[in-house]
Amino acid sequence: MNFDFSQADVSCKYDIHTTVSPDSAVKDLIVTGYSIDSTDINDIIPVTDSTDISDEINYSDHITSRNIRIYLVWDDSASAVMNNIDDANATKIPNGKALMDVSISFTQLAE
Repeated sequence: MNFDFSQADVSCKYDIHTTVSPDSAVKDLIVTGYSIDSTDINDIIPVTDSTDISDEINYSDHITSRNIRIYLVWDDSASAVMNNIDDANATKIPNGKALMDVSISFTQLAE
């Protein structure tokens, strides 16, 4: 995700919420981490099928953009809903796609 703050003249907070889409043919997707502006990966301990990422962009820091990359994997643990055969067969379903829903909100902050 690429955020452009170059025209913003206020501080803001962003909240990113990811969850496996109910339309996903693969139900065992988990977010394992994210990186900001190509820095090191921030590991997330996967505990559910949803993840929240948030941060504040202070106007006084003169940040004009933010690039966020989210990393995910297919869960192959003992608690996975699908086994490897189910995962492989999901790709054979017409329009069988691994889908994540992502919602992003921005909140203006007082300087």
